[in-house]
Amino acid sequence: MANRNKSTPSRSLVCRVCLSSDELQVAIYGAYARDKNIPTKLHVCLPIQLNPHDHLPKTICFRCVAKLDEYYDFYCHSLTSQRIANGEELAVQKYLRRRVDRKLTAAVERRNAREGRGQERAVPASIGPEPSASFLDMKQSQRKRKASQPAPRSKRFHSTYTVPSTVFD
Repeated sequence: MANRNKSTPSRSLVCRVCLSSDELQVAIYGAYARDKNIPTKLHVCLPIQLNPHDHLPKTICFRCVAKLDEYYDFYCHSLTSQRIANGEELAVQKYLRRRVDRKLTAAVERRNAREGRGQERAVPASIGPEPSASFLDMKQSQRKRKASQPAPRSKRFHSTYTVPSTVFD
């Protein structure tokens, strides 16, 4: 009996999902797992009840982490596709576009403040785009009509500001 207990892996070194005893294990409640949202992914993707106080293994092997990440990405992609098909995604896109518009406006204001530009050089609010309106939301006929109408000379605006890549990540 003593030999049998020595050959069986410790419960703490066994993967919670596949019960393998690989050397590369991640603590489900550790910092790496929290950073990678492993507990959330386990809850969403698998019929596993997680409880930090139960007697079950508290680790997951890297093979299961890779499979879990792949399945979670597939799950999220299919949900997004379903929302787009149902027309729900348009509201989400408008919300995100407004957030990006606000971030860009704040970034321009911070840059102007750093460069010592006052309000006299700021773009009037009447020239900037409406936060809820977008050229992409217009119908094709509206886009052509809007594009064919030149803007009055006093309202033309040219900017050399480039959008940081972190805004869209």
